[in-house]
Amino acid sequence: MPARVIPLGVTLAAGLLSALGYSLLIPWDLRNNVPVSPGSDTLTSAVTWWGVVLLVVLLAACAAAAGRLGRPAWAAHAVGWPPVILLLVSSLSHQPEADGFAAFWLLDWLFTSALVLEGSTVVSHFARSDLPDGADRHRSLTRRTIAVGVFPAAGISAFLAIAFVATGSVTETVVALAFTGAVGWATALAARSGPGHRTGLAVGALGIVVVAVIDRLTEPLWDWRPYALLAWALLLAAYVVGFFLSRETARRRASTA
Repeated sequence: MPARVIPLGVTLAAGLLSALGYSLLIPWDLRNNVPVSPGSDTLTSAVTWWGVVLLVVLLAACAAAAGRLGRPAWAAHAVGWPPVILLLVSSLSHQPEADGFAAFWLLDWLFTSALVLEGSTVVSHFARSDLPDGADRHRSLTRRTIAVGVFPAAGISAFLAIAFVATGSVTETVVALAFTGAVGWATALAARSGPGHRTGLAVGALGIVVVAVIDRLTEPLWDWRPYALLAWALLLAAYVVGFFLSRETARRRASTA
């Protein structure tokens, strides 16, 4: 019994430390509301370089401990997701003023999520002692990094695509749908050497749905327009179609080889 409890406890403790570290080292309000110098009209964020460095070191230590002593399969998620979720809640609670670029905080969140989750995955993987050196270790790392990267990659692609759809132009809408379908195609190719097709499809679709929900949450309920909801539904459908077309093409090539 203790042999099972201790790894779980280490993994949970690593996750709690990562959340606590983010709360202590990163300001809750990330907007540019702090003067660069006393009396200056130029504003900047309250985030400090040393706070970011200390957080990176702490997350790396937590990921290494969870990968070595905890449950390796959950180490990256336990360490990476708490700061990612806290960053999202912080950004939703303190959205910048509408100036044409306000929505780009979501893109920043997706990029930061990719860095934190992928970094936690790599560190926890190399800290593991239960995998032999060689091809198996490299294949395991490839599978895990692809599985983690599908979520932010699909979200970033959907964010860029919806910007084209929002213009209302038929041509740009077609381009956006084709782009999202190509992302689904690429995800299916990556999933072959990564988490598997079912997981790749589910995680990628989840990334699009999460970005769509966040995008809608930033708008008042009475501003929800059927066109916007339809646009997100079409992007999700294009992703799924591209995914299955890629999978079917690969299957036919394999059968004729």
